[in-house]
Amino acid sequence: MRRILRRIFLLLKDKKASPLLEEGMLIGLAIMTLTVVFSIIVGILGGVQDIVKNLGFATEDFMNALNELWTKIMAFLGLRG
Repeated sequence: MRRILRRIFLLLKDKKASPLLEEGMLIGLAIMTLTVVFSIIVGILGGVQDIVKNLGFATEDFMNALNELWTKIMAFLGLRG
């Protein structure tokens, strides 16, 4: 372990390898950050999906209800032919 740390320290001191090492570390940090953000988003969406399922809300039923409501509104206004 000490040997690895010494090697990294020497690379940091090297003027040619230092920017490459820094870029690699930044890319690794960016990948880890994106992974955390995506996992949070997936967790939130999964929770919302579970809540919607537990409420008994079905998309098809909702669309049918909207269609019926729209038909009734159009019939009331006399705009349906």
